[in-house]
Amino acid sequence: MLFNTIGWERSEYIKISLSEKYAGCTGAVDANGSRLQTQLTEDGLYIYTGPIPAIGYKVIYLDMEENKTDYKKIIENGVFF
Repeated sequence: MLFNTIGWERSEYIKISLSEKYAGCTGAVDANGSRLQTQLTEDGLYIYTGPIPAIGYKVIYLDMEENKTDYKKIIENGVFF
């Protein structure tokens, strides 16, 4: 669960360090079941949250489906490849 304590909508990149329990994690979805942009690295799972409402929250669930990659949803910019 991500909280936005400021008075305007915002989007963020977050990093989740994965324990062995979540080693099979392949991505993330929001509360509506929409896949979020993710990239799995040795450091953890990077997720683009999409909009989080002003003074609100957003729930993100880890996707544990094995060997599932949606190449259109991989983050590609100057920081992530």
